[in-house]
Amino acid sequence: PGVDTQSYGSTVVVAIGRGDLSSHAVPTDNKGNTYGILGTSHAYTNWPTSGPAVYAAQNAKGGSGHVVTVSKAEIDEVTMAMVEVVNGKRVVDHQWNEVLTPGALTSQSVTVTGPATLIALIFGDGGLGQTHEFAPNNGFTVVEALGPDDVIVQCTVATKDVTLPGTYNVTWTPTNPEGGLMWLIAVDAAPLGAVPL
Repeated sequence: PGVDTQSYGSTVVVAIGRGDLSSHAVPTDNKGNTYGILGTSHAYTNWPTSGPAVYAAQNAKGGSGHVVTVSKAEIDEVTMAMVEVVNGKRVVDHQWNEVLTPGALTSQSVTVTGPATLIALIFGDGGLGQTHEFAPNNGFTVVEALGPDDVIVQCTVATKDVTLPGTYNVTWTPTNPEGGLMWLIAVDAAPLGAVPL
């Protein structure tokens, strides 16, 4: 559904998980923004035909009824998460990694030189028969999560605003043992503010 975003000057991050990795496509929206992929799409080690990718539109145009769209194959599982960083100037760092169970689900680190909003994403790799819940540390707050025991691409999103230069990461604790694909994205933001959509 459409959401209300700032009329201009935000960074919009869109994460898309697909059951069919080969059907990945760049998202579009009804505000005319161009989304660039952050790195590349990644397949799960345990589900090699499935996986997510993350995109960003910097200095995005927005407004009321902002709708992001992505194409879908006739048969596929698609999960999409969208985060607007209000007044987010640009993506200054982004890192990806995968950790298989049993292992500490710790992201790679991002480095910032000043105030920033950090967006942490985890796409768990567990199968049917368990819920997929993840709790982040280091002051991150979960703003959106999709993780029921179902045939879905699970995704949890957390954010944190930082004011000081430094290097940051996050470790996720799953409710049930499983690994996951993780992104940590730093958006130069002044003033700070992440709005889950």
